Amino acid sequence: MTVHEPNLGNRVRVCNRADKAALDAIAAELGDNLIPFVHDVCDEAGWAKLLDMVRDKSGRLDILFNNAGIMMEPAGLLQISYADWQRQMRINTDSVFLGMKAAAPIMIETAAANGTVGSIVNTSSVYGLAGGEGFVHYCASKGAVRNMTKAAALELGPLSVRVNSLHPGPTKTNLGAAWDLRDADGNPLGEEAVEAAWTPFIAAGRLGEAPEMANMVAFLASDASVYVNGAEMVVDGGYMAR
Repeated sequence: MTVHEPNLGNRVRVCNRADKAALDAIAAELGDNLIPFVHDVCDEAGWAKLLDMVRDKSGRLDILFNNAGIMMEPAGLLQISYADWQRQMRINTDSVFLGMKAAAPIMIETAAANGTVGSIVNTSSVYGLAGGEGFVHYCASKGAVRNMTKAAALELGPLSVRVNSLHPGPTKTNLGAAWDLRDADGNPLGEEAVEAAWTPFIAAGRLGEAPEMANMVAFLASDASVYVNGAEMVVDGGYMAR
């Protein structure tokens, strides 16, 4: 998203919880159209500070992309700790609620003042549409994002702000980078082995790439999708077609 939006002529605020150096590197690459901001998406006061900065520097907000998320290591229902459940829900679900609540007022104001239509895109998952064994906590968090998106779309649509959800399938990201996955003999599974385990379930025969998700987000953020509201946009190479 940070690559696509400036190229579409938009000014972008990109947030990261702690890695200021990474944000500065992105800003240096993309120029003045991008302003980095260190922000914990689970911090309500932090959201208020971010939106104050947006008001001060731009005076408007047209697009919000809620993309922060984690995927806790697979665990059975009886093995998931309550602490892990809370962390999964806080980062994946609470952050989306806080982001929409904080951004909606200025987005409504922007739409009314300029005769435009704002767009909120919330990242869910194919596991927000179907169950996944060993992922009760993740499925719950992403299913909540799906339905929260629809409820917000009904509420904000009449105020000229659209809300849609993105549902990626298995994608090459670092979402499960911290997992300690092992084979039957206890040997660590490498990245290629993990990808090979997913691939047979994907009609395209490969995992998705982050830019392919960004393409859909750019579409949802643009006026090309002005009549799309409350929708579930699945980008999964055919994973859910079975």
